[in-house]
Amino acid sequence: MIQVLIYLPQCYDDLDHRRPVLFLLHGQPQHENHWQILGVGSALEDAYGDEILPPFIVVMPRQPKPLFSSTDGGPGSYEDELVSGLVLFIDRTYRTIAQGMDGDWRAYPAEGYGH
Repeated sequence: MIQVLIYLPQCYDDLDHRRPVLFLLHGQPQHENHWQILGVGSALEDAYGDEILPPFIVVMPRQPKPLFSSTDGGPGSYEDELVSGLVLFIDRTYRTIAQGMDGDWRAYPAEGYGH
């Protein structure tokens, strides 16, 4: 299992609602705690309070070296564990709007990494 940090919005205790999920993948050489250092929790709460964004669950997984940096996408790879393990675990453990791989996946490259 991939080590993760989970951010739940303050309104998560409202049992009548399921929430969408956002997976935040950090760039190297950072780690999953980097999102906390950047203040993602307070930025999201401000956006929820101002009704800029609807509340959602944020999952910040660790991306360990060398698994993350030299992965091939096959069985046992980081991608396989993320999709087959972590996404299903989150959907089964939290009140999510479960979409599995049918959700909206976007990637933004770590600009300048390795240069």
